[in-house]
Amino acid sequence: CSDTLVERDGESKIWISSTTATCQQYEDENFCTPEGGYGTGWKDEWISFEHWAVNGLDATDACCACGGGSSPACCDSSSFALNQAWKNCAWVAENPGVRCDKSIQGGETADEACPVACDTCPPVPTQTPTEAPTETPTGTPTDMPTICEDSASYRRNGKPGRTCVPWVAANTDKRCGDEELIECRVTCGTCPEPPTDAPTDALTDAPTDPPTDPPTDAPTDHESIAPSVSPSVAPTARPTDEPTATTTSRRPTEAPTEAPTEAPTE
Repeated sequence: CSDTLVERDGESKIWISSTTATCQQYEDENFCTPEGGYGTGWKDEWISFEHWAVNGLDATDACCACGGGSSPACCDSSSFALNQAWKNCAWVAENPGVRCDKSIQGGETADEACPVACDTCPPVPTQTPTEAPTETPTGTPTDMPTICEDSASYRRNGKPGRTCVPWVAANTDKRCGDEELIECRVTCGTCPEPPTDAPTDALTDAPTDPPTDPPTDAPTDHESIAPSVSPSVAPTARPTDEPTATTTSRRPTEAPTEAPTEAPTE
């Protein structure tokens, strides 16, 4: 195991806490245990390991003495050979685009045995934060709601023992970070609320009145509020006070009217 290297001041250096405490100090002062717990030298007023983390890495992530650390520095295998001794990692480096996919009888591939030659070394964590992630659209919604559960494959920083249960569950206040809120939803209590079967409290809009029937040919039983646009065909119920604008008869009557009165009227 090697204490984790991070980029600091333009160089790869061993991790230090936000108070510049080194992994060696954590080990010498018994601040932690090899299992990642608090050692006899840790004081309660120091709160937690996470409190002194730098860019998300605390002593339990970076220091071998505290259960963290990383694999030895990335380097090519000195024993790898593809069928013949001279077909080693140096030979792979001459044409990595073709030779890195080749594997030996045991199943080990060249890109695994020769990470430097094949440019497959894991990236060194930077001391400064990376740029904000881009907002990529989510996939199309599923027909049925998904079941909320903890991820069975989640391992914080790739450490085998740092699963949702029991590692995150043992200290949810400190260990439910941004990543765990998504991967360990049951443990961190971030499952979405299921829809209720009961109706909602809010009232729905009232239904509209049904449309009226089309107009009838016969007149209605009650008078209309406004006069009709065109005059009716039938004559009015009583004579008008003034003569109509047009002649009432189209031709003279066939017989004369009754004889005039004998005496003039007053």
